[in-house]
Amino acid sequence: MTNSLSGLEQGQRVKEVWRAKLSKDETWGVLDSVWFRQWCEHSGFDADRNAVEESRAGGPAPGPIDNSRISNSEDPVQLRMGLSEGDDYVLVHDDVLNLLVEWYGGGPIYRRKVVIVGLFRKTKLDMYPLFAHVYTCDGRGVISETSTTITLARNRTLQSLKDELVEDSRFNSVPVAPSKTDKAADKAVDKAEDEEAEEPVGDELTKDKDKDKAEDENENENENDGSAEALQSLDSDDDNETKDEGLQMRFWLSTEDEEVEVSDDDEDDDGDGDDNDKDKSGPELTTVSGADADGEDADAAGETAGETAGEGEGESDTNDATKSEKKKKKKKKTKMQKKWVLVEEDEMELPLENFQLQTSPALLVEVRMANGQWPREQPPEDFRNFKVGQIIDAMDTVKKWYESTVRAVREDEVFIHFNQWPDRWDEWIARDSDRLQPRGTHTSGPRRKRAYRSYMNHQSGEPPVKGAVGLRNLGNTCFMNSTLQCMSHASSLTEFFLDEDYESQINRDNPLGWNG
Repeated sequence: MTNSLSGLEQGQRVKEVWRAKLSKDETWGVLDSVWFRQWCEHSGFDADRNAVEESRAGGPAPGPIDNSRISNSEDPVQLRMGLSEGDDYVLVHDDVLNLLVEWYGGGPIYRRKVVIVGLFRKTKLDMYPLFAHVYTCDGRGVISETSTTITLARNRTLQSLKDELVEDSRFNSVPVAPSKTDKAADKAVDKAEDEEAEEPVGDELTKDKDKDKAEDENENENENDGSAEALQSLDSDDDNETKDEGLQMRFWLSTEDEEVEVSDDDEDDDGDGDDNDKDKSGPELTTVSGADADGEDADAAGETAGETAGEGEGESDTNDATKSEKKKKKKKKTKMQKKWVLVEEDEMELPLENFQLQTSPALLVEVRMANGQWPREQPPEDFRNFKVGQIIDAMDTVKKWYESTVRAVREDEVFIHFNQWPDRWDEWIARDSDRLQPRGTHTSGPRRKRAYRSYMNHQSGEPPVKGAVGLRNLGNTCFMNSTLQCMSHASSLTEFFLDEDYESQINRDNPLGWNG
C-alpha cells in the first residue's frame, strides 16, 4: 500500500479512469458511501460531474477503506441485504477501486460483475452472486479434499458454466480408470484390515506367524515385479480404452450435509493420510468419536493374553473375555458429509436461482473416463460387502425403488434409510434380499419432492403470439404468477409501461421514498 500522492493528485488520477455507465461483463466495486464521501472531501473529486475542484479539496485523508457497515456479518463475502445506492454505497469501476485499494488498503473489498437482466435486457450489477466451491473426483469417484471457489451470477445456467469449465484445465482432466491390479490391491488391503480387526487382542503367536507369512509373500512379489508391471500396463490399457466421444462432463449439487455412521475401518486413525478409507461422498466435515478402547488398557490386555497363550483352556476364555470387553467399549462413530444430488440433463438450462441454493453452494464436476464409465457410477467389486454410508438402490414394502443409504450392518442383515424419506421408514433388510441392488440399477438419483419439480415443468421457445408466455413456478409462487399474468394482459397497463409513460409518474424527491 503506497500513498505518496496528494489529495488533488489522487482526484486527477481517478478522473482519468472514472466511468459512469455499466457495461456487460465489466467488474465494478462497491464502496461504503460514508468512506467515499470522506475521500471526495479530501481529493476534491465530484463523482456526478467527473471533475476535480481544488476549492472542495483539503479535507482530512480517510483511513483504510471500511466496508464493515455494508458487509453481511454472518457471511462476510456477501453484502448486507436491503442496501440503498447513494445512502449506503456507491459503485466505482474496477480501475478506480484498484487505485483506492493501492492507496488506502482496508476492506473487505467487494467486486461484482455486470449482468443483463429482464425482458428489455438492461444492465445491472449482480450485488448478491453465488460463491460456489467446485470439487473434482478421481477415477475411483473419490472427491477432492480441496475446492476452487468461483463467482456465479444467479441468473446463469449450469449449461453455460459447463461450456466454460470444459475449456478450463483445472476441471477438464480426464480421470484414469483404476486398473484390475489396483482393484485387487485395494481389495487385499480391505481384507487384511478386516482380519486385523477380528484378531484377538494380545495374540502374539498369531501376529508372528502372519508377519513371517507377509515377509515370504513380499519376497515372492519382488521376484515377480517385472511381470506385475507388465500386467498392470495391460490392465490399464484395457480399462482406459478411448471411446472418442469428446469430453463429457456432468454436475452434482450439494445443498445440505448429512450425518452417517462409520466403522473403525473407515477411520484413518494412524494419521498417515492413507486414502484407502475414503468413500465417494466427498471431504469429511466433522467427526464425533465415541470412547475407544484406552491404549494402556489394550496393552495390559495384550500382556495378559500373551501370558496365557500356552495355558490350554485358559487361553480361549481370556480371548473371549477380551473380545467382549473391547466390544463393550466401542461406540458408534458418525461424521458429517456432503449430500450430493445429480443435476439432470433437463435442469442444465435452468438459472441457478431456481435451485434455491445457499450463497456458498458446493458443486462437483465429474468428467467421464476414456472407457465410457462415470467415476461415481462404478459398482463395488463385491456389492454385498456392505459398509456404513454406502449408497445403494433399495425396494420399500410397497415395491417401489429408492436411492438409499446403509446406516448399520449386521452379520445377516443391513439397516436401510430411504433417502429423502423420514427415519420412521428405515428398516432392517436381509443381506441376500433382492430388495437390495447396486446404486443406479433401479433409480436415477434420490427421490425429489413434488414442489422441487414443479418449476421445471415448462417449455422454452418462441411464443405463438407476442406476450403469450407463462411464468416459471418456483414452487410457492403460483398466486403471484396468476396476478402478474392478469396485469400483463391488461393492454392499457402494458402499453403504459412499454411506452415508458411511467417515468413521468416517478417521484424521485419524496424524502420518505427510495428516489423513485
